[in-house]
Amino acid sequence: MYANSVLGSWTNREGGPSALAAALIGKTPNYGVHQPENRQADVHVKFEVSPRNHMEFGALGVHVGKLLKDKIPVFEGLSNYTNDC
Repeated sequence: MYANSVLGSWTNREGGPSALAAALIGKTPNYGVHQPENRQADVHVKFEVSPRNHMEFGALGVHVGKLLKDKIPVFEGLSNYTNDC
């Protein structure tokens, strides 16, 4: 989610064998969020309280990912975030 949202990457969530094969041949399958038409948000997630630190942002990402599964969220109301890892 971070790579696609903040860094502007076009990545799917893929398993280890698929990622290894892609690294070996230098190509990835053209599906999912590699295609522009699949990068539109499905769900609007609004926050009234923003996470306070990296750990809470990480927990938020895990929780929202488990809830939404393959849906693509757009977040509103988050503050206190940085691009620092």
